[in-house]
Amino acid sequence: AVNHPRIRGIIRCDGNTTGHEAVSAVAYSKPYLINVRSVDDEPLIIWTDEDPRLNPASQLAGFVGKSVFVDGERGILGFTEATDILEDRKFRKKQYVDWEYLWEQFSVIGYESLEYRELLDLHYQWELELEHYQQLEKQLRKEEPHIPRDQLITAMATYLTYVPRRDWDRNLRLKEVAVEDFNLYPEITYQGAHLGQEVLKVIRTLMLCTTWCTHWVHEIMVRQARARGETENDVIRDIYLKNRSMSLVRDFEKEGFHLMTSRQSSFLIFASNFEYDQDLDQVQVGPGALNFAEKEVLARDFMSYLEEVSPQLCSNVRLIMGEPPLGQGHARIISIGIGVRHEDFDLVCRYLKTFLANYRESCPAELECSIPVGDFIDLYQLDPFFASFPDVRVSQEAPGADSSGDILLALGRCSFGEFDGVIYGKDGYETLLSEVKDFQSYLQSQGENIDIRPWQFEVDPYRRHSVIAAVGMRFPKDGLKAVLGKLKSFLREQPLAS
Repeated sequence: AVNHPRIRGIIRCDGNTTGHEAVSAVAYSKPYLINVRSVDDEPLIIWTDEDPRLNPASQLAGFVGKSVFVDGERGILGFTEATDILEDRKFRKKQYVDWEYLWEQFSVIGYESLEYRELLDLHYQWELELEHYQQLEKQLRKEEPHIPRDQLITAMATYLTYVPRRDWDRNLRLKEVAVEDFNLYPEITYQGAHLGQEVLKVIRTLMLCTTWCTHWVHEIMVRQARARGETENDVIRDIYLKNRSMSLVRDFEKEGFHLMTSRQSSFLIFASNFEYDQDLDQVQVGPGALNFAEKEVLARDFMSYLEEVSPQLCSNVRLIMGEPPLGQGHARIISIGIGVRHEDFDLVCRYLKTFLANYRESCPAELECSIPVGDFIDLYQLDPFFASFPDVRVSQEAPGADSSGDILLALGRCSFGEFDGVIYGKDGYETLLSEVKDFQSYLQSQGENIDIRPWQFEVDPYRRHSVIAAVGMRFPKDGLKAVLGKLKSFLREQPLAS
């Protein structure tokens, strides 16, 4: 393990990197050299059968295991026999994690026995937890007031679950936590006046532990995917789709909705008496009071809207009107909402987001006025037809001396670039580019004379290792309605590659 005290750093001679090494090296502030070469071009490592050994002919081999002085341009200038030179051991102790205990705690829960969908949900929850800790750290560093005390106590208690109980006192003192201000048994309480500052001392380690648990769940998902003939790329795709769907759900939660799931279906509940002691005519769910009659009208209106824009999808969506969605064991829960198969949930959420945006607007703005300047918006939010194409996004170029205020329409995302002589993401880039050309050919075959040009979004275009992250087209603003109309016809005949 990289965090072992005897591991001083990582040197890769083959140019490869791994997630394990990268995460650990950064977390423990240890040097991580990716592609180390000697000036004499002699390999640092030679192989005897399957046993790697240092190559004595390499000038670099003589420095391995020694503390060296390095110049960015001239390389190694010298070395020292001293063992404590320029090393902040105190910082290393503050970041220490009992790796074996963390793995044992993870393994004993039995995540290996969970189904893939359950692991996907768990992965998402831990990503949310990590995001929460990152935000909490920012708040603590800015010394923002009014951070809920229970959040801070929970963070400290969660950190201690990753530490053997016998080491609680020692680890907290290594991190300079004022242990005397805490009562750790039977539950954590704090009598001091600086709880936020104490939590700040452990929150980085807490984030590191959460990151590793999330990574281990990812590895289990990859093993399950490979067992059924898929790859890690399929797992990454599933995680991305899950995060995209749940970002919509988080928006719905602000509306007072909540999500319930069963083995086969997801239930998006608009209103419910799940608090049991609430008045069935006026329930309290989320922010503000929600009236059952109002939510019933909303649910019926959405089903009518869905029937209009996508009849086939609507046939797979069930209106929940009072019955317990999770079975008779929950018979006292009376809910109003919709029931959706898991495979349709993402698409239905996109339609619902579009519906809610228009539901409140008595006089919707013109399409051109709804497109943000200098920022992208999912096109389905402006036109429900594109709900089946969530990667299609639209933006308006800011008019200026070097730009004409054109509409930029991205057909999809990619990651196409070069690093160290190796080309990555070429297939995805060429697929999107061919779709743009196919659409141009389609317009010509229809006799349309619209000024459409291929366009691509390049990240850091002035750096050597830039990346093309999106591909699409650009055209004048006054051609927007015509282009979208023809794009719909084109997609009905030839859907975009997923």
